[in-house]
Formats: sequence, structure tokens, C-alpha cells
Amino acid sequence: MAVVSSWLLYRRDCDALAIPKKEQLDLLSFKISVASCLSAQNKDVVKKRGRPSLSVEAELEKKKRRGPAAPTPNVEVRHDNVGHWHEIAPPRQRCKMPGCKGQPVSFCTKCKTHLCIKKKSN
Repeated sequence: MAVVSSWLLYRRDCDALAIPKKEQLDLLSFKISVASCLSAQNKDVVKKRGRPSLSVEAELEKKKRRGPAAPTPNVEVRHDNVGHWHEIAPPRQRCKMPGCKGQPVSFCTKCKTHLCIKKKSN
């Protein structure tokens, strides 16, 4: 009931800000967004233990072409300051920070995004 009330307030705010109906979230999308934020917020990432699997099927399932861009986590999850650990990533990708074109060697284990670590912009 609290989520539905929040959704109604969200719709009212969107109407006040003149956001088109197409760009507003429906109730199901709003619930999914709230659930994903609440499930990932203030949680530390637990690493898997043990040896990695060496199955042939896993190698065959890898994409040969680049797919669509991976979605970034919600703002609440990105800025909660809990469990964001950097790990060395073998496949170097572009930095996800807007305006940065670097290729960092590490990525965040919670957000699964590659970000440059710089003295001036951290």
C-alpha cells in the first residue's frame, strides 16, 4: 500500500513537472525500480569462493559481437557508499564516467562498471 501511495505521488510530481505520460513509469516498473534499489542498497558484495568452472558450454555461450550497453545501477545504489570495491578486470573497457575516454584496469564489484581512479576526480 505504501508503494502504491508513493507511485501516486510520483505521478502527481511528474504531471506537475510536465513529464509526458510515455516517459512516466507504470506501477509495475515503479515497483521493480523500488525493489531493485532496496535490495542492493547498504549491502556489501560477497565474493564467490572456490575454483572457477572450466566448462566448454560457458565458453561457447560468450557473445562474438558486442551487445547493447549494460544498464547502470540506480542513483541510490551508486551513491550509498557501501560495498563498492575495485577489482582488477582483465577485459579492459571504456570508463563509464560521462566525458572520460580512458580505459581503466579496475571495475566496481557492486555496480559492475569500469571507472577511472584519478586523484582529481574521485
